[in-house]
Amino acid sequence: MPLAFSYLRYSTPRQALGDSRRRQIAQSRQYAQRHGLTLSDDTIEDLGVSAFLGDNIKTGALGSFLSAVREGYIPRDSWLLVENLDRISRDTEIGRAHV
Repeated sequence: MPLAFSYLRYSTPRQALGDSRRRQIAQSRQYAQRHGLTLSDDTIEDLGVSAFLGDNIKTGALGSFLSAVREGYIPRDSWLLVENLDRISRDTEIGRAHV
């Protein structure tokens, strides 16, 4: 079974008070189960980190995850589960260059 990782991101600390984290994890669990993926206990989290200018890729956990994939620490057939593409990037140029 391929390994899947949940990517959680929201932009402001205020959003931690809401349902964003729980909702994103629940959706990852459901998707992994429906598609025969093993969901890793390790989540990639950029909580309170903006994706507008790519901070999550430049200095955040998403950038570290992508480096781990390139360096072979994460199996190449692994999946990255995201609630919506805007969790990865709101800047289309950064999104095209790194995702």
